[in-house]
Amino acid sequence: MKLQAKLMLTMATTAVLAVLASLIISVSVGTRSVEKEVEEKLWAVLDDRHASLADYLARVRRDSHILVSDPNTGEMLREFTRGFLERGESAQSQLQQLFIADNTRRSGDRQQLVDAGDDSIYARVHARFHPQLREMAVTRAWDDLLLVDPSGNVVYSTKKESDFATNVISG
Repeated sequence: MKLQAKLMLTMATTAVLAVLASLIISVSVGTRSVEKEVEEKLWAVLDDRHASLADYLARVRRDSHILVSDPNTGEMLREFTRGFLERGESAQSQLQQLFIADNTRRSGDRQQLVDAGDDSIYARVHARFHPQLREMAVTRAWDDLLLVDPSGNVVYSTKKESDFATNVISG
């Protein structure tokens, strides 16, 4: 092979290697840059979610304090529990029948029912306390307000959805 051909081949090889090296470096730098940008965005999202969760938990803490500090809450829980227990083993089915199945209002609007129409202890307690509890839930923008007795029975629900009169421990 002639010297001129060898020089041309050497220069071409050197040029190709230089281009490949530049390409590898560019891809590497670009990849790191994209990774860093993605990581920064993920951290920003994480920080935002953390702040949102912290705000939510602070609101829950404040709202819980409102219920706990209200002297009526204990009385309401005792009275609803008494009315629940009065119905015996069939409390769940009876209360769901009365406040859900027989409720003329549709789901999402059941909280409008104040007086269920029977003369049970539970119905009287509900007629007495429900307007106050419903107003508290609306004012605080709560989706629902549940009172749960020490045994895990959901003895009161503002919205009267499927969790009403169930047990949070046993289902």
